[in-house]
Amino acid sequence: MQVNLLKVTAFVNGKIYTSFKPLRAVRGLVVAGERVLFAGDDAKALRIARELGGEIIDLRGRTAIPGFVDAHVHLDSLGLSLITLDLRGVSSIEELRQRIRLYIERNPDVDVVIGRGWDQELFAEKRWPTRWDIDDVTGGKPAILIRVCGHAALLNTRALEETGLADVRSPYIVRRADGEPTGIVKEEFVKQAMDRLGARKRLLAQSIDRAQRFAAKYGVTEVGFVSCDIDAFRTLLKKWRRGELLIRVRAYLEPSSFDEMRRFLAPGFGDEYLRVTGLKIILDGSLGARTAWLSEPYNDDPSVQGAPLLDYGELKEIVGRALDGGYQVAIHAIGDAALDWVLKLYKELEVKPDDRARIEHVSVVRPEQLKEIARLGAVAVVQPHFIITDWWVVKRVGRERASWVYAFRSMIEIGIKTAFSTDAPVEPLDPFLTLHAAVTRGSDEGVELWKLTPHEAVDVREALHSYTHGSSYALCDDYAGRLEPGSYGDLVVLSNDPLEVEPRSLRDIRVLETYIGGKLVYASE
Repeated sequence: MQVNLLKVTAFVNGKIYTSFKPLRAVRGLVVAGERVLFAGDDAKALRIARELGGEIIDLRGRTAIPGFVDAHVHLDSLGLSLITLDLRGVSSIEELRQRIRLYIERNPDVDVVIGRGWDQELFAEKRWPTRWDIDDVTGGKPAILIRVCGHAALLNTRALEETGLADVRSPYIVRRADGEPTGIVKEEFVKQAMDRLGARKRLLAQSIDRAQRFAAKYGVTEVGFVSCDIDAFRTLLKKWRRGELLIRVRAYLEPSSFDEMRRFLAPGFGDEYLRVTGLKIILDGSLGARTAWLSEPYNDDPSVQGAPLLDYGELKEIVGRALDGGYQVAIHAIGDAALDWVLKLYKELEVKPDDRARIEHVSVVRPEQLKEIARLGAVAVVQPHFIITDWWVVKRVGRERASWVYAFRSMIEIGIKTAFSTDAPVEPLDPFLTLHAAVTRGSDEGVELWKLTPHEAVDVREALHSYTHGSSYALCDDYAGRLEPGSYGDLVVLSNDPLEVEPRSLRDIRVLETYIGGKLVYASE
C-alpha cells in the first residue's frame, strides 16, 4: 500500500477502544485512506502522521470507539419516516387525529399522507383505529399510517379505494362483522399499499439521503439494508457512482427483486461503501400485530397463533437458490414456530458456520432451539430495544413463555454469534438507547419482562462488542467494528466512556464526532 499517496489522519491524546472482545484501548490511531495503519501510543502516531504529511486531530482526552454497525435497518423506510408524519408515542385515537390535522395544515401540498409509529397498545381507547376515525381529518387525500412494527397499517377510505385493497379477500385485510374493511391491512398488503400509492418511490432519493445523515449523527457508520428492493438499490447505485454515499451499506435484497437483480449483480458486487451481501426473507409477522407464528396460541387472544407467510417448499427453494449462488441468507423469524422452520431448513440445506446464515429477531426462542442455533453456527440478529417498546409482551405470550423472549444473554453464553441492531425505523436508531435496553433490560422503565427475566441482561462490554464487530460479522464484513490495523478507520468520539458510566446513564451518552475512513462526516454543534 502506497500510504504516502493516501490521505493520512492521526488521532492522538485520547482513549481509543480498538475492540471490546478482547478489550483493548490505545492513545493514538493513524488512518491511511480507508484503513487503520497504526494503533498504539500517541507519540508514534504523531511521528507517523508528520512523516507522511497527515492531518493531526487532538481528541483532548475524550473517548473514541469503533463506529457502530447496525446489522438490520430499513434504510428507505427510516428516511421516509424522518420526512413524513411521526406517530410515535400517540396515546389516543383523538391525538392521532390531531397529529394528522396539524401535519396537513403544515404540509398542504402533500398528495399522499404517510405516517408511521402508532401503537394501539398505547391508545386510551384500547382498540385498533379504523378508517372512519381518520377520514374527516385527511383532507380528501389518500392516507397510509404504518404501525410502529411495519407489519400493519391504517388506510383511509380513499387509500383503500385507490389501492384496490377494499376488494381483496384475505385474513390480512381486516373486516368488521358485516364484511366492511376497517382500513387495517397487514403483512404484504402494507408494502402493496405503499407501492400502489406511489409516494415512496418518488421520495426514495430524499429518504436515503436523510437516513444516512441521520445514521452518521448517531455514530452508525455501517448498516445492513434489509428488504432492499430494486428501486431502492437503483437509488443507492446512483449515489454510489457519484460518490454520494456517506455511510457503508450492505444490501440484502428482497425476494421479489432477487431474481431480476441477480442477473446483473453477483454477490459481493461493490466496494467498501456499497456491497450486495445477501437475501432477506420474511417468514412471519410481528408480536405487536399478533402475526408472529407461535407454536401455541397467543395468551391474550387464544383464537390466533400467527402463521407462516409462505409455504415451506417455497421457502426452501428460494433459500437454496440464494445459497447456491453465493448469497448470504437472512430469514425473519419472530415466533418460535417460525424459528422451527428456519432451523429445519438450515439443517436440511447443511449450512455451515462459514455461511453465516442469519436469523432475524429470534424474539421467542425455546431453550432447545438456542442449542440448535449454536450447533448450526447461525447468526442471531436481535433488537434489544424491543424490550422497551414491547412492554406488553408478557401479556401477549404469558408468564410461562416469558423466559423465551429476548433471551440475549443466553444466546451469547451458549456461543451463538450475536449481532445488535434496531430494525429502524421500528426502533430508534440511537445505539445508546439500544445499549441501555440490553444492559438494563427495562428495569429503569419498570417493564414486566425485566421482573421475570433479569438474568438475560447483557454486560456493557459484551453489548458494545455485539454492536460493533459482532454486527460486522453478521454482515460478512470483517473490516468493520474494530480499529485494529487493516480495519476500516471508522470511529466515533463520545461525550462519555460507556464502560465508566452507570448503566442507567448509557442512554445519555452523545456522539460528538463521527469519522468514516478517517474523514469527518458529522460533528455536533
